[in-house]
Amino acid sequence: ALSGASFDCVRRTPAPDADAGDKRSSLRSGRILSRKERSRSVGLLGLIVNVQNVALQFRLHYMINICSINFAYSNLSPLFENFSLEISRGETWAILGPSGCGKTTLLYLLAGLRLPTMGSIEIDDERLARPRPHSGLILQDYGLLPWSTVRENVELGLRMRKFYGDDGTHAPVNFQPENSVAYWLERLGIDGVADKYPSQLSGGQRQRTAIARTLALEPDLLLMDEPFS
Repeated sequence: ALSGASFDCVRRTPAPDADAGDKRSSLRSGRILSRKERSRSVGLLGLIVNVQNVALQFRLHYMINICSINFAYSNLSPLFENFSLEISRGETWAILGPSGCGKTTLLYLLAGLRLPTMGSIEIDDERLARPRPHSGLILQDYGLLPWSTVRENVELGLRMRKFYGDDGTHAPVNFQPENSVAYWLERLGIDGVADKYPSQLSGGQRQRTAIARTLALEPDLLLMDEPFS
């Protein structure tokens, strides 16, 4: 069962300044404080108080907050036991591990396609109880409709949002995409095959079609299951 040690989490974070980067490090390891925090700390008690205050401040800005979750498939050993993870807005993470360790399941949990048996998952300060309209998931097997063209597959998410309307549950309220489907077809180099079907495409073209379909929705959380393999 994963308790944080069975796979590796690799983070790529844009650091706005040195102090901010130091503060994030203090939250992750509890060992490094920024220069300002060190100057404010007086003895061990002061150090503990400062770390707690910084943690409280930054907790408000977590995009993903996984708190002590358990999850197992029926009749199988648990994949997650008391697993926790916190990711701030704007960070990029990669989950590394062997086949069957729970990487895809973790993405499904973050997407709201599966729910933990214990614990909680919060996305953008809201407890996750179902798929949220602002999240985007790129599946490992692409998930393209074989009877639809490339263009129609890329349009699929936008058509579903239009069908349900801006109800805040199936589609974001007042959603207005900045870029058209044509933009993403061209950006990903598949505009020349827009009228072809998935069976007529190469593996790379099918892959880019799935990526374009998700990017057209302009998600604030992008979950990718080996999209560049």
